[in-house]
Amino acid sequence: CGTQLVFELMDTPGLLDSGGSKVDGGNIKAIVTKLKERKKVNAFLLVLNAANVRFSPQEAQVIEVLDKILSSPEAGSFLSHTIIVLNRADQEAYRNEKERVSQLVEKIKESVCGLSDKKKDEEDELEALVAEQVGGMNEVYATPELWDGLKARVVLVPALYVPKFTQKKMNEAFKKMLALVRSFDGKPFDCSG
Repeated sequence: CGTQLVFELMDTPGLLDSGGSKVDGGNIKAIVTKLKERKKVNAFLLVLNAANVRFSPQEAQVIEVLDKILSSPEAGSFLSHTIIVLNRADQEAYRNEKERVSQLVEKIKESVCGLSDKKKDEEDELEALVAEQVGGMNEVYATPELWDGLKARVVLVPALYVPKFTQKKMNEAFKKMLALVRSFDGKPFDCSG
């Protein structure tokens, strides 16, 4: 029958909690602690809502914080091992997929690259987490390969209200996610810090 593929999945506490950045900060600390204990991770799945075409400042901040905490010049960017899953995608999202993906990745790029230029508010738990980290990622962020690779690792997962369309697109989405996760096999991201 061949070799069985085994996946170990780690679900995390929710981010963008209604309790605000203090709760998110605690959740991110817990996530980072677990990742550092784990040491190596093949891929990160970041699930966003495709129905919400805006990329909120809160979503941007969470990605910034995770990238700044987990990334290093030695390991590279956490984003280089991230697969973005856009769930609840409708037919319009699929028609405009390339444009939506480009806009999303551009917003992530602006957000991550611009964080170091922002004034830090010490009262903000998430920004305080970032302030603790060492820089040195500007060269990594300047490479088009990071951003082009992220665009290629965006997967749309359909909303569940159009049965024929949904089944076909769901199968395609899972095949793409599986192929992307497999592409990292043997090339894990070093989370140990």
